[in-house]
Amino acid sequence: MTDVRRIKELLRERVADLAPYLFPNGHREGVHWCVGSIEGERGKSFKICIAGEKAGLWGDFADSGGILRVCSTCGCARAKWISRVRCAKRLNGSVSH
Repeated sequence: MTDVRRIKELLRERVADLAPYLFPNGHREGVHWCVGSIEGERGKSFKICIAGEKAGLWGDFADSGGILRVCSTCGCARAKWISRVRCAKRLNGSVSH
């Protein structure tokens, strides 16, 4: 397993902890953590799946992707892929189970 794949796997395992950490203005609706957009304001059009087979995937009316894309919100906006991977590594160590 590549380093990036392992990081993604670890993030998916912890997405239920990471979503509220990254988006404290959000709220849970079933298997989703909901906020207004990737900017993190209150709302519900931006949803992150936090449980089940699709855990770690997200969707919005304008865009969709996976948890590594969400890492662009943690201070590495417009970062290159490697910066997002570094961000993901930091997140794997920053939120306790």
